Amino acid sequence: MHNPTEVPSLLLALGPSTGGIGQHVRLLYDEFSERGWRVKVVGPAGLAQTSMSGLRDDFHPLALPGSASRAVSSWSKLRQTCAEFDVVHAHGLRTGLLAARACRSSRASRTNTNGGPACVVTLHNRVLGSTAPISWRLTRYGEKLLPRWADCAIGVSPDIVASMGASAPYVPLAARPRPSHVGREETRKDLGIDPDTCLVLCVARLHPQKSLDVLINAAAQAEQRIQVVIAGDGPSKEKLAQLVAKLSAPVTLLGRRDDIGDLLAAADVAVLASAWEAIPLALHEAAYAGLPLVGSRVGGIGEIVVTGETGMLVDAGDSSELADALDELARDPALRAKLGANALAREEQVFSVDKMVLALSNIYRSVVDAGGGR
Repeated sequence: MHNPTEVPSLLLALGPSTGGIGQHVRLLYDEFSERGWRVKVVGPAGLAQTSMSGLRDDFHPLALPGSASRAVSSWSKLRQTCAEFDVVHAHGLRTGLLAARACRSSRASRTNTNGGPACVVTLHNRVLGSTAPISWRLTRYGEKLLPRWADCAIGVSPDIVASMGASAPYVPLAARPRPSHVGREETRKDLGIDPDTCLVLCVARLHPQKSLDVLINAAAQAEQRIQVVIAGDGPSKEKLAQLVAKLSAPVTLLGRRDDIGDLLAAADVAVLASAWEAIPLALHEAAYAGLPLVGSRVGGIGEIVVTGETGMLVDAGDSSELADALDELARDPALRAKLGANALAREEQVFSVDKMVLALSNIYRSVVDAGGGR
């Protein structure tokens, strides 16, 4: 059994990630490494140029979860890598199920007194039955299976915890503040935003899940002087650009940006009108910037956006209600300042990185001290 005074070794595993999951895993790598843990990351090779850049030997390229033709090879390599660590923390349902089986197989082959690698899995997303009925059925089965296979299955929002049908711990994601390197006025000038215009920022992947068409329709309906800027790239780019042109909406598609901190400093309101979200890092970062928040009433968004306290919640898909919320904030600078200050205070009190890391380190130690598997 692991000595509780020792620091366990940690392997972080993830599949392809173009956004929040990769950012979250990199934060965990940085935070636990700074605390003296031996940490490495395994995932698709492309991450070495994005969220895992600069990790060098601490990043192991591996196609996870991989195509069906590569599944056996990926599983075998993952099993060998898992055997070198006390804890494997996998992110995402398919990667989590693969890692859980790899850890169990590694433990079964051990002959020493150490229970072998324990597996912790964080479930970050859900598949909507309305948009992907076949995937939804498979996902629902996997969500029920996960707590039985992994030593601990974690949900990042209350509804994800409920979907697993077990007493899974709720560990909300946290984020660091985004630094701003350019002044607010200079960024607004570069964007062509005058002082009397309310700048509404949305940081999101251009994907149907984000319901950016609803945001564009809301911007076109708004009566106040607003400008919506959307930072991100994705498969819906062309369709969204066509909608902006068709409606003559006050919306600018900025594409992928590396200056999110500057955009946050320049903005007056942050919005995320997704069809579903867990705990979106974009809203955490906006709260740290002291912005009032507008979000759809889905998933874990309500954990961050508290109507009348930190911002406004609206029904998903309702562009008229979203337009009304943006209008109300645009016409009332004092309300924006109050909600933004509350958002920052709540972020620091409820969602700090230190709290998240402490919760995870306690989970890691508990599964190691329990000897790994069952």
